[in-house]
Amino acid sequence: MIRGGPNPYDGLPDLARRFCGRRQELEARGHSTVVELVAPLAVRFDPEAATTSADGIAVGLKAAAEVYVEKAEIAWTVGAAGQPPRHGSRELRTCDWSREGDTLHAELDIPIRQGDSTATSFILIGDRCVDRVTVPLAEAGSNVRIRAHSTVDPGLQRFREHLLPERPEKAREFETAVGLLFFFLGFHVDPLSGQKGLGDAVDHLAHAPGSSVILVIECTVGSIDTGGKVGKLINRSQRTRRELADSEVITVLTTAARRSDVSDAEVEKAERGDVVVLCSEDLHELWTAAQAGEGSTGVVRRFRQDLASARVRRAGGRGG
Repeated sequence: MIRGGPNPYDGLPDLARRFCGRRQELEARGHSTVVELVAPLAVRFDPEAATTSADGIAVGLKAAAEVYVEKAEIAWTVGAAGQPPRHGSRELRTCDWSREGDTLHAELDIPIRQGDSTATSFILIGDRCVDRVTVPLAEAGSNVRIRAHSTVDPGLQRFREHLLPERPEKAREFETAVGLLFFFLGFHVDPLSGQKGLGDAVDHLAHAPGSSVILVIECTVGSIDTGGKVGKLINRSQRTRRELADSEVITVLTTAARRSDVSDAEVEKAERGDVVVLCSEDLHELWTAAQAGEGSTGVVRRFRQDLASARVRRAGGRGG
């Protein structure tokens, strides 16, 4: 409604920036002005369910009930920079909806062409836009973060040497490279290991944009449980999870060692604490994915699947 009014503003953040946060006081000096808008989204996008491929993108949809789906429509704009955009639309009642608990879920494929850079989708009810999502369409080699970093590290030679060293000995360089890897994958990375005076903090916090997901990342160049590292990491993650009760905290332990050089007992100990373990082969796979344009959404989905698989293995072991 804010965007579609006679004097449109770009949603609540724009209103707050232009009015509530302006230097000049409102006319009613000495009084607080409170505006409360309650707009539950009965139909909306599921941003974490969006996936991309060479042929198109799949956007996830959620709805509270069938009655809301009947009156809703999805519209999209796709195109490349400097080219006329292409548009399309579809009534949501024609999608294949399934129920999971109290929520309806659906997935819609939007076709793209080679060279397209973005796809923006809108959910409309009548002439009102109730939700929107923009999905970047990065082609292989077009990751702008990687391209920008390569201007100071040609070919990312030093980055690759530190992330995947032949002789894993330099812990500080490895920590920096891991932080860069998650930055290349679209995360906002807080490199705690480079800040003095933080005590026993983990090496990195990585925030997945557009979501409440936070990765708590610890790095090591050898054994993953040296000095009780696994237990300490689990305790730090639990503290972060308590402080950020509204966020999803995923614990990640990375090592420069190959999987064959890490003991099964250490890996099992980490998995029992819901820790995602990334060895050298896994980091190489993530680096390849970053170059191919994979972003934080795909990485979070991958980690959730890893944790779910580990729980299934543990349950199977107990059953046997």
